Amino acid sequence: MQVLYGHYKDIKQSLQEWSSMLWNKLDSDILKVGSDKFDKLRKKLANEYNGHPTYDKLSLMIKEFKDSIPLIQQLKYSQISERHWEKLMKNTGIDFELNVKSLTLENVFKLNLQNFPEMVTEICTEASNEAKNEIEISNIE
Repeated sequence: MQVLYGHYKDIKQSLQEWSSMLWNKLDSDILKVGSDKFDKLRKKLANEYNGHPTYDKLSLMIKEFKDSIPLIQQLKYSQISERHWEKLMKNTGIDFELNVKSLTLENVFKLNLQNFPEMVTEICTEASNEAKNEIEISNIE
């Protein structure tokens, strides 16, 4: 049982460290590697601890984190502007003081993006298309 609590504590600490990172300095590939590592551990622990409240909480935390990674990567590599962040907040019902320079991964986690994958993809596509259009317009001018 001590092993389970130790893993829970380690994973929670990693998530807290990543959460404090500024969005503009975030390397989403590191998050992907971490989520894959956590998911392997979750599967390994399932045989012995499945059904235990701590394991269930740990498993849910890992699953939600893993499900959010592709969405975070989309947001990270899209031309997301302040307007798009505001649209994400409005559509998720989560509001926080938006300052792109001080935006952290914790703010992004609060949006519970894993519950809105289609909306995230739609907003990222919209942002990318707008950026392409702006480039085309500037080329025409």
